Amino acid sequence: MGDSFHVRYQATPEAVQAVFRVLMFKAPQSIKELRSTLEALGEKTGTLDEQLTRMRKLGLLESKSLKLTKRGQVCAQILSNHPALFFDLLHFYHFTLWDASKPDINRFSWTYRTVCKHLWELTSAPVNNRTLLERVIADLLEQFPDEPSVSLSDGTIRGVLEWIQKLEPPVYDGEHFERRPFAPPELALLAIDHLYSCQVVDYGELLALDDEAFKEIAVLCLVDDGVLSGMLKEAEKRFPWFEIQAGWGYFVRLHQPPNLTEDL
Repeated sequence: MGDSFHVRYQATPEAVQAVFRVLMFKAPQSIKELRSTLEALGEKTGTLDEQLTRMRKLGLLESKSLKLTKRGQVCAQILSNHPALFFDLLHFYHFTLWDASKPDINRFSWTYRTVCKHLWELTSAPVNNRTLLERVIADLLEQFPDEPSVSLSDGTIRGVLEWIQKLEPPVYDGEHFERRPFAPPELALLAIDHLYSCQVVDYGELLALDDEAFKEIAVLCLVDDGVLSGMLKEAEKRFPWFEIQAGWGYFVRLHQPPNLTEDL
């Protein structure tokens, strides 16, 4: 039996961020010490296990300690030096964790990306949680027809929307969704890096971006697909390890994995 598709809303962005800050600056050696430090800072810790579980699932925290992984250390550097990018980075990890070749694990990530897909299709509209839930369940039953039971609720949608609401520039204000006029170029580069991995393309080789790929990146970034070319041009100016080749088609090249901390 596979993982649950439910996105637990108890793992809130604010609580995860608070845990990150304590791990970065206090280096607690035990959960008891972590809890005590958080409470001294005025943070509630009744759902601390949920925050730690989510961080471990996203590959940010080692499985049997309170030590940040290499990925977690990158997030910590971003939070410390480029905080506006922090929640976009965690959004990326939530969105891309599910792997179609291993469909029974990390299914909450499948739900997260499916919610994002349906939000993106709204373009600009009020968000009805119940309607959104029904559409996600319909997709789930179509993609996983042999699933014996489906346990999703309004809390599942809330568990995604609370993360979406933290993105900058804003995309969701708690009631209304509107595609972003732009997103950090770093997020688009992470999306391209994810395509490199999914398509098994080596760094240094060209990757073709067709209409489907452009849409996939736009959904991940929650922007209009028409603004992606501008975001990628900005990325090309800023990062020497990324380039665009346009002409008979649209191609991009990553010479290395995106380094988001090189200028920090």
